[in-house]
Amino acid sequence: MTQGKEERVMHIKRRTSWLGRLWRLAYLRLIIPLKRTTHPPDYTARGIGIAVFWAFTPLIPFQTYLFGLTWLAARHFPRVEFNFLAGIAWIWITNAFTMLPVYFVFYLTGQILLGRWGELLGYSVFAEKLNIIIGHSDGIVGSLTDITQLILHEQGAALGVGCLPYAFGFGWIAYTWSLRFLNKSARHRHQRKLAAACSTETD
Repeated sequence: MTQGKEERVMHIKRRTSWLGRLWRLAYLRLIIPLKRTTHPPDYTARGIGIAVFWAFTPLIPFQTYLFGLTWLAARHFPRVEFNFLAGIAWIWITNAFTMLPVYFVFYLTGQILLGRWGELLGYSVFAEKLNIIIGHSDGIVGSLTDITQLILHEQGAALGVGCLPYAFGFGWIAYTWSLRFLNKSARHRHQRKLAAACSTETD
């Protein structure tokens, strides 16, 4: 009985430690750059929103390239240009390690939106089919071939349609959250500067 309790306690500790490390990494890579940026809040928030949009598309090997192309295009339009460096880290909230479950959610959503209720695959079958299509080629050309085959495959339409609610939804949430966060940080910095100035004058 005591041994069983000890094993459960150790499992909880390991899980807590793993989650703690993950949170610290996310805070270091995603939140700290936001706090340190000197760019206008809307400029940075747009970059994060667009990055999250591309992150939730079934184009994981090419997300960074697409984000870069979007940035190059937006530079010609001052009202929509955005902070590339602040956004680039957010691209990888989806990655090769999370690709299968994320793609599966896209697939299920797409099949439902397309009215294909009777054609839903289980996760293991879907993962097996997906592994057959992609993941065996090296380099950009090979990855492009894999993605093209995936798009042309019977599951491609479901992935393309199913990703849209998440890409637009999470992209908008990321934009609004980061804009609120950045505005709040800017106010705090301004208040600290005022407090420091008042303290200097008093001295």
